[in-house]
Amino acid sequence: MKQLYFFLLISLWSAGESTFAQTYCPASFPGGVSAITEVRFGYMTNVSAASSTSDYEDFTGIADTVLSGINITLLVNGTTAGNFTDSVTAYFDYNQDGDFTDPGESISIGAITNATALSIGSALIKDIVIPTTTVGTLRMRIIKKRLGGSVPCNNSGIGQAEDYKLFVLAAAPPCSGTPFAGMATASVSSVCGGESFAIQLSYYTQNSGITIQWESSPMATPGYWSLVLGATSSILIVPAISQSMTYRADLTCNNGGVDISNIVTVTTPATYISPTSPFICIGDTINVTATPCSTCALTITGPNSFTDTQSFTIYNASLANKGWYYTSTTDNSCNTVNTDSFYVNVVNCADSVWPGDANNDLITNYLDALYVALYNGASGYSRPNASINYTSQFCLDWAVTASTISI
Repeated sequence: MKQLYFFLLISLWSAGESTFAQTYCPASFPGGVSAITEVRFGYMTNVSAASSTSDYEDFTGIADTVLSGINITLLVNGTTAGNFTDSVTAYFDYNQDGDFTDPGESISIGAITNATALSIGSALIKDIVIPTTTVGTLRMRIIKKRLGGSVPCNNSGIGQAEDYKLFVLAAAPPCSGTPFAGMATASVSSVCGGESFAIQLSYYTQNSGITIQWESSPMATPGYWSLVLGATSSILIVPAISQSMTYRADLTCNNGGVDISNIVTVTTPATYISPTSPFICIGDTINVTATPCSTCALTITGPNSFTDTQSFTIYNASLANKGWYYTSTTDNSCNTVNTDSFYVNVVNCADSVWPGDANNDLITNYLDALYVALYNGASGYSRPNASINYTSQFCLDWAVTASTISI
């Protein structure tokens, strides 16, 4: 049975909160404001205005309950109002003494360059582990400063500071058994070419010993999952996609099993080409279904100067129709062009075998067992629509050779 350690985070914190009475130093930027536009930490998300003129913003009224001793993903995004570079630093008052100057309380998150408020692709993410010695109310300060060099009580340069309040619970025990992968949600359902987006995992097992790994698969080839390299945080930032994609997260307990999240789909305006049969026999019909978006213009090109602008059918297929076909989809709403390709394999289906006839002598007998042994371990094309019916079945030749067997 899965462990449902995605505990209910209830903010009934009357006793713990009453002990929090520190007064923190102010932060200011006399050179001007370069706004922080989004902060996420745990299940807390705060989006603020890119047009803000306040160099310090107090968001301690937006609180989150978190656990110590586990990875918690921090996301920070902001605008630079031009081709500038702003450095981001997070400060945590781990020992709750009213300042951010003790060892380990300052964490560099990274730098944001030439970013607009609408570009999630510029967001920075970093996994934070709150020490197990920290329990109770915790102040977090995020500072974004032009050209870097910030301090927690900043009073120079261009930038912005934001304060948040966290309620820290004692660390959960190490995981065991099968974890719960929670729910993945995307910031968008569709994107234009070159547009970035984020996917976040929520309500998953949060114990020590848990690891996350994101996977992706093109919609055109469903089920072909591949690892998203380096994507091991609860938030995945995808810079851009050129075709519709699906995503999921694998959650692994080091002392137990694996669970997989729900699948999230993000589409592009590119034309979707229905997969064709693995093989088209000479003389058969090639049917290709293209479903373009409503704002798109489609062009398809292929072998021997083939061209079309929609779904097409080729009757009485020949080897001249075999090869790669390329699509170019111009999306007028996004002013972008997406490209894709698919392969049509036309073969001579007279090349066939009978089940059990390993030496292809049109007889199934004891000699076929010798050929099965001789070719043990070899591989080649699989038979499309293979069955156990004793009838001639199409199969391409395997590129293997063997010595002649004499009986």
